[in-house]
Amino acid sequence: MHGDQASSSSGGRKGRLDHNVLAYYRETLRNLDEMRSPSWGNPDDYEQLLSTAFDSLAREGRQLAQNQTGSRLAESLINLADWPRLARLLNNFATNWPAVVGDRFAHRVLQTAIRRYLTLRLEGRGEADAAGSTDDDGAVDGEPSPVESDPSRLWGTFAAHMRLHYPEYLEHPYACHTLRSYLLLIGGVLVSANPTAPSGSSFNKHDSYDPSSSVLVDPPLEFDGISLTEELDGLCSRFLENKHVLSLIDSEVTGPFLQVLMLVLKLRLPKRFRKFIKHLNKASGLLDATCEIEALGEKYSVPSLLCSSTGCYFLEQLVSLLSPKQLRKFASAHIAGKEAALALHPSANFVLQRLATADPPPGDWLAKLVASAVGDSPGAGWLSEAMRQSPGRQQQLLVVLARQCRAAQPLPQDEARRLQAQLMRKFDSIAASSCKSADSSSALFDTVAAVGAGADGGVGVAGGQLLEELLRFADTKLLCTSLMHSQPLRLALLCRCPRGNRVFEACLSSSTVPADIKLGLCDRLLDNLAELSCDKHGSRVLDAFWAVGDHRLRERVARQLAAGGRAALERLRLDRFGRFACQKFAPELLAARPGDWKRLQQRLDEAQKQKQKQQDQPKRPREDVTAAEAEDSQQPKSKKRHKMWPNKQKKPPAKSQ
Repeated sequence: MHGDQASSSSGGRKGRLDHNVLAYYRETLRNLDEMRSPSWGNPDDYEQLLSTAFDSLAREGRQLAQNQTGSRLAESLINLADWPRLARLLNNFATNWPAVVGDRFAHRVLQTAIRRYLTLRLEGRGEADAAGSTDDDGAVDGEPSPVESDPSRLWGTFAAHMRLHYPEYLEHPYACHTLRSYLLLIGGVLVSANPTAPSGSSFNKHDSYDPSSSVLVDPPLEFDGISLTEELDGLCSRFLENKHVLSLIDSEVTGPFLQVLMLVLKLRLPKRFRKFIKHLNKASGLLDATCEIEALGEKYSVPSLLCSSTGCYFLEQLVSLLSPKQLRKFASAHIAGKEAALALHPSANFVLQRLATADPPPGDWLAKLVASAVGDSPGAGWLSEAMRQSPGRQQQLLVVLARQCRAAQPLPQDEARRLQAQLMRKFDSIAASSCKSADSSSALFDTVAAVGAGADGGVGVAGGQLLEELLRFADTKLLCTSLMHSQPLRLALLCRCPRGNRVFEACLSSSTVPADIKLGLCDRLLDNLAELSCDKHGSRVLDAFWAVGDHRLRERVARQLAAGGRAALERLRLDRFGRFACQKFAPELLAARPGDWKRLQQRLDEAQKQKQKQQDQPKRPREDVTAAEAEDSQQPKSKKRHKMWPNKQKKPPAKSQ
């Protein structure tokens, strides 16, 4: 097949693959996607094609993983694999672990394989068909090489390789990520797919994971010749309980590695984690008065780590792992009285955000943070300064602060409303003082929207998120009044903005915004509704108008769309976005038969409620459904059929028009 062609056409250069090889895997994934649909006639075709794909990966998996495009295709196939198929790919990797661990693209494929294996173990399928150590099915084209299918032995070779190269891989730009995945593997910790990292990347240098979304996979895998407790104890003695631990924390090389090691310790060996906290407290005064130690010729302390571009990430992860009692001690020792200075620091506010989102927060920490943001005392009132700064992490702290005040979960309802009122009044006073024109009626909305917008104006990232949170406060009178005084043309321009349309969605979906405000917003946009319905972002605002469920609002939109005549409605029906407005609001039906239009809206409402009710009900997983089917059930199904599939007579039944 194409496997021989892949290696020969590469010309010996790593990462180069024949175009036909990449095309084969693309078509295979597309065909697998189609075969999972109920309309496919023979369900055995899926298993047969998936096995064929992994037969190819058993030969050329490493070459495919070292290719930029091929690595993404390999990751998609891994997410569909069971353990026997995954073992075949790992056997290919095991022939040359260094070429995979330290490769720019292959290390991501290996991390995906580790995560897939932990998922399979969590589902009780991580050791399927692994009773024997080897099987002869791995021999390809007469080659006698057996396939190791015992996970303890197969992963044991990987673990033995990683243990021998700790110092080397810690400083490697790609292998350092694999080293952190190795810690999760030996600890049996399945972390969230989206770590709370600043860049939002799963492979960011400073990943910070949320312990509440991390799962322990029990029992942990027992590697051949490796004890989990001894391995973690050795790493703790080598890194965490070292006398130079603060210098290791503040290092670009070891800092991210220690973050993951802490997480594994907290979840797998809590007693050892508490011992580390005691050691760190003695070394740095983490929970007590601040003290400094001498490390590698430089002085380190918790305040210096707070303001360090590397140490702040470690403290952010550490704060997420501390108990409520330890959090209160930490905040009292290092945060109290310094909120304004730390909030405006580009690194220290990472820790403040983590403290603000702690559940439960340490004491009255949230109230103190709000007071420091809106206060007029010396050293307080940092909110106005954060709004004036260039787009950055400091402004994201404002969004977190508003979100926590709105959630009101850790706070009594009266206290939450008091904090919300303080924030809203502060925003209003800042807007009034910064308004240069005589008419300041719309200043509040415009000022908050401009937060983080930069020189180009419009709605900033932080400004849009702030408006979404403020529009869900208990009292939105000030903000709604400012919104209604904005010019209709400006409102229409904001609806076309990628971030502005989300603000209007939040306004229309908020239960605290009065119904007359929503009707008034519709009236101010009436002349632009036809144009908005054909815009990529503006059409979302019309969807929000319909989702409100107010028939008066729907009727106004439908009448305005029908007012353009048949030619305008025809353009609307043919537009890729406008056709959805025609389907929902049915302007022609309203103009011709108003009674039928009302009955149609009632039926649509009932169907929407029934759909929402089904989504809210917890679904019982079927025993015969695979993890891949559950994971990919939310993905859109491709309609293009794999042309290389040999069984051309079995076609899916034609769909009714």
